[in-house]
Amino acid sequence: MKAFTLVELLVVIAVIALLMGILMPVLSRARNAATSTACQANLRSIAYGFVMYLDDNRDIMPEATIMPFDGATDPSIMDFLERYLSEPKVFECPGDRKERYYDDYGTSYAYNTFLGGTTVDKSLFARMTRSKAVNIHVMRDFGAFHKKKGEKGAFNYLYADGHVGDNRKQH
Repeated sequence: MKAFTLVELLVVIAVIALLMGILMPVLSRARNAATSTACQANLRSIAYGFVMYLDDNRDIMPEATIMPFDGATDPSIMDFLERYLSEPKVFECPGDRKERYYDDYGTSYAYNTFLGGTTVDKSLFARMTRSKAVNIHVMRDFGAFHKKKGEKGAFNYLYADGHVGDNRKQH
C-alpha cells in the first residue's frame, strides 16, 4: 500500500485553501443578497398593509412614531398596520441580526413620520407632491443591515409610489 507524501498532502491542502479563498466571498455576497431580497419582500407585505389601512382610513397616512422607542407618545406603525398583516414577523428584517432592533422594539423598519396625517389618492400611495413619489420613502431599514453604512445598498426602502428598493434607487 502506497501512502501520500508530505508534499502531496501540502499540495492538496493548498488547493483546498485556494478554493475556499475563492468561494467564501462569493457565498458571503450571495447570503447578503438573499437577506436583502427577503427584507424587500417584507417591505412589500407592509406596503399591502398600508394600502388596506388607507382604504379604511380615507387615504390618510397614520400619525405614528419613527420607531416605538421607550417614552414615545404616539403609537407605533405596527399598532396601525398589525390587523392588516397576516404575520407580525414582516416587521423583522433578516439582516437585523447584530443590532436586534426587532427583538428590542418589535420592528426593524423606521416610519417616515413626515407623512403622518397627509392624504394620498387611491393608487398605491401614488403621488403625494408634485415631485416624483419615487423619491419619497414611507419606511426603511432602521440600520445599515445589508452593507456597511455609507455603501450603496446598505438600506432597503418602501417608496411612496409603492416600489421597494435600496438606496441605489434614490436620486
